[in-house]
Amino acid sequence: MNLQEAQLKLAKAEGQREALEKAVASSRGQIATLEKRSEDITQAVLTVQRIANELQANITAFFSTCVQSALDIVFPGAYKFCMEFASRRNQAELDMWLDRNGEKVSALDAAGGGVVDVISFALRTCCLLLSKKRPVLLLDEPFKFIRGEARERLGELLNLLSVQSRVQIIMVADVAGAPIEGAKRFRIGIEGGVSRLLPVES
Repeated sequence: MNLQEAQLKLAKAEGQREALEKAVASSRGQIATLEKRSEDITQAVLTVQRIANELQANITAFFSTCVQSALDIVFPGAYKFCMEFASRRNQAELDMWLDRNGEKVSALDAAGGGVVDVISFALRTCCLLLSKKRPVLLLDEPFKFIRGEARERLGELLNLLSVQSRVQIIMVADVAGAPIEGAKRFRIGIEGGVSRLLPVES
């Protein structure tokens, strides 16, 4: 190999070295950009998770308070309602139960249908209050399993909801058991072969 060939070979090697240095610098820049993006994504995920946790805590507190208040009115001191969010299969799920001496018990297993009626009514009311729709509840015999003193206390629950939360309740109630008092009551009667709503005299 003569001197000229050696110089050409050296120049070629230097060109390759410069190209490699530029490639390394570009790769380092891309790595820095990706690391920054990764940090931003991590921070965004943490922020979303924090907001989700706060929202879940607020929802849990609101629903638990409403349902517990309803149970305390109809069945004073008899039941403790609990709920919490749990993460399963990368999704948030809501668990609800009754606490009996520190033991989790399903509402369906722990009590009769009357307790489930009250819990169901309270949960529906919570959803209505959280929505932006006109607060009107249309109910068809929502408390058919509740009798006796508990049924008499339903009027207190309904009046409290109507007055404090300004919810209008239109409800069909069965005739069995003690009546649930409301602001206005009607009965379905037949006049001249036609069904009509007739006021009930107090």
